[in-house]
Amino acid sequence: MIVTINIQGAGVVNGAGEYALGETVSLEAIPSSVMKFKGFLLDGVSYPSPYEFVAGSNDVTVTAEFFMPIESFLKNSVGYPVSDEQVYAVMVKRNIPFGVDASTASKKQKELAYADLIMVIVTTASEGSTKEQMGNWSSQKGSRVLTGKNELIKSAKGIYTKYGESINTVIVRDASRKW
Repeated sequence: MIVTINIQGAGVVNGAGEYALGETVSLEAIPSSVMKFKGFLLDGVSYPSPYEFVAGSNDVTVTAEFFMPIESFLKNSVGYPVSDEQVYAVMVKRNIPFGVDASTASKKQKELAYADLIMVIVTTASEGSTKEQMGNWSSQKGSRVLTGKNELIKSAKGIYTKYGESINTVIVRDASRKW
């Protein structure tokens, strides 16, 4: 029996190959760093990793489903350093469930959460006395210098306007606090 793996998303699966009749097949999914494993899909049924079954006489194709959780999507979409706590605060305020597939969140939820995170970035000072530089920001002695700040605020305001909202200072204030 030949076990073939189709991968949806980003990750690796160990265990594909040729097996003798009656031999135990063991599949293990390893998601990439920002992904999670949803399940092995076989004949319309989803199985967790690791997944074991006995090799039969027919070849089998198993689909390994990986997805990006919404919190990873949001954290990576802004392009600036944000803490997990800041992302979670925005998700709570926007009623976005934790750990769900980012593709299941609405465009509106993702865009408004992105705007909220941009506002968190432009209103939150960095901590520490070391100099760091990444993209459009640099930090030294606990204060952040953000070039392009007005453009970021304009972008966020455009998203808020698109959905009939204004800058939500409560979200920004809550997300900017350390938990």
